[in-house]
This record gives sequence, structure tokens and C-alpha cells, in this order.
Amino acid sequence: MLVFCEKSFRKNAEPHIVRTISKHLDTIDGIEVMKDENCQWGHYRIEHYEFEGTDYYLYPVLEEW
Repeated sequence: MLVFCEKSFRKNAEPHIVRTISKHLDTIDGIEVMKDENCQWGHYRIEHYEFEGTDYYLYPVLEEW
């Protein structure tokens, strides 16, 4: 099982991506990521999470995050 790691994300993601979801990081840290079987590049996704009463998903999630 792979999980989203805030520390790895901050280290490896592009700065503009970190800024875009920075408020969500406490919520998604430790959430399981699912492999996207339809993606030829092997990306992952977070299918669902809730932040401040709104539903979100995150795609793509790179393995190094």
C-alpha cells in the first residue's frame, strides 16, 4: 500500500503545485493512493478526500510524492 507523504511531496513536487494544494496537505498526508491502471505513465490518484466541507480528488499523484 502506498500513501501520500507530505514531506516527500514538499521535497519533490514543483513549487507551483505545492502552493496550489498547500492548505490540503494536513488532510491528505497519510491517505492511501491508488494506481491508475489506465495511465501509461504509472501515475497514482487519491480518489476522494474532504476539505472544509467540499469533496476533492487528486490526480495525478506521482510515486515520488
